[in-house]
Amino acid sequence: MLKSGRKLNPGWPAGVKSPPYSTLPSAENSNSSWAEMELNIIGHFEVFPISLQTKQIYILRLLTPLAEYQDFVPMAQEHQILTVVKKFVNVKETRDARLGFEAFRLLGSLFCHKKYTLEWVYTGGLELLMETPRPSVAATGSSLCIYYLACDTDTMEKICGLPQLTLERLVKYCLWLLECSHATGRQYAVMFFGLAFPFKKILEIFDSQDGLRKLYNSVSTLQVYENVDDDNDDEGLFIQRQTIRSALNALKQYVETHLAIKCEKETTTAVVGDGHTPEPPRPSWIQYKLDKNTVTEQIDTLLKLMNFRARWYPIDQFIKLGGVGLLLKTIVRSYDWIVVGKEDTVKHALDILAVCSILPRVQLSLCENLDPPDDKHSGIFILIACSEGEVINDPSVQKAALLVLCHLLCAPVSRLGSIKHQTDKTPVKRRSSEDVINSVWECFRSNNGIMAMLQLIQTKTP
Repeated sequence: MLKSGRKLNPGWPAGVKSPPYSTLPSAENSNSSWAEMELNIIGHFEVFPISLQTKQIYILRLLTPLAEYQDFVPMAQEHQILTVVKKFVNVKETRDARLGFEAFRLLGSLFCHKKYTLEWVYTGGLELLMETPRPSVAATGSSLCIYYLACDTDTMEKICGLPQLTLERLVKYCLWLLECSHATGRQYAVMFFGLAFPFKKILEIFDSQDGLRKLYNSVSTLQVYENVDDDNDDEGLFIQRQTIRSALNALKQYVETHLAIKCEKETTTAVVGDGHTPEPPRPSWIQYKLDKNTVTEQIDTLLKLMNFRARWYPIDQFIKLGGVGLLLKTIVRSYDWIVVGKEDTVKHALDILAVCSILPRVQLSLCENLDPPDDKHSGIFILIACSEGEVINDPSVQKAALLVLCHLLCAPVSRLGSIKHQTDKTPVKRRSSEDVINSVWECFRSNNGIMAMLQLIQTKTP
């Protein structure tokens, strides 16, 4: 029986397989011979005559689907199965990556039970996950376990209480998985960050290690975005689109957590300025629980309190990397995708745009046309199309697009820090908040936005 309230499905993501032999490094690219590296990278699997390691692997494969059930727990406790698994996942001692890989899969099934996730962290098991040889099939298995640890909030709070050096090693290891491991390892690393970003301590370490650029590159370099005839098979395209979906979910958690942190800071400054006592700061190991209504309120708060010309490093960095253009490109290209879950992909992109739309440079960029051949229309036009259901006819996507338009069109005309009046003698003309919102209004009108909104008001069907 699974943990209560968790929809956790042990195993690999749909369409993703364990690393093929042909993709692993060869002796020609290393100072060590393949004979020395083989055990640490792919291990041995001798079926005839059957070896002791192969027998153990078969036993682990038998236990893996059973371990996720509650009835398995008493037997596991009686035979101290976690102690046995710890010995097998220590590839430096066993010298068999294949055995470690199967042990990690069994460990992932055990992590369906909260008892084992907490016990693993309490007994120092997190260090074992990070000591797995790189690259290896065992490293792919360790990424599964790291993701499952993040699925439990109490376990993540315990992890955030570990020494700073351990947390830095954990984030560094996950970033390595994101950049250099097999596709399965990259997928689990992305999903781990999607669950870990609401914890401020993990988020700060991620930023200090240039994690945003690495996460962005994991998406922007996919062949699905290239303007050439794609030679990938259907399975390859499916994997890439699922990767985009997971990465955008992680980016959504990233920007929304930074939004909550920024909102707390601006609110505290405003309260102190009024002579009142601010609320005590939130502990860094406590998760930010961000529902849609809370995020919307925080965006409205920042539009009122944040200085019009203030710098917001995380979002500025995302814009500098080309994030806004990538989000719009994803929305446009998803129109032709035939894949389950593309509604979530587009909704995540729109939710990220909603947070980014606080900054004036994003508001202005949405009034400009995309670079051809992606689309000859502006970001505002794409948002209107999403709100009408032309991109994806899904109510959640339409609502997300309408929220972005609300933040753009209903922002304060005069914002804090904006220049209200500017003489012609000013050497460099600087746009005021009134100039920016007028540009947004004009772009909205020129793209028949008013007509589109009137038609939505008159909609009679759900």
